[in-house]
Amino acid sequence: MGGGFKVEYQKEKFGVGVNLFKAQDLKNTMPLTAVKYFNGLLDTIDKLKTTGKLFAYSQNNFLTSNYGADVRTINYKKMTIVYKVIGKNVVVLRIMAGSLIK
Repeated sequence: MGGGFKVEYQKEKFGVGVNLFKAQDLKNTMPLTAVKYFNGLLDTIDKLKTTGKLFAYSQNNFLTSNYGADVRTINYKKMTIVYKVIGKNVVVLRIMAGSLIK
């Protein structure tokens, strides 16, 4: 099993961390359903701290050509969290609608 990973966000290319934390600042003004959805997304990412290596490498051509052969994904509802495990770090590369992955 895996364990003890630190979750990081790749900010340089896609601004994942920046956008995620901006959204967190807006939680007080979001409708309740949006807050629940956002919290569920964060909980799914948080689970990667212990389960990061449990998920297989993606076989999707779109993902492997854009993020490399060692990319992994986890889904929360209709969103796909694209990440890599690098050493003891889980690096979230992108959070995107699963329908965008061809």
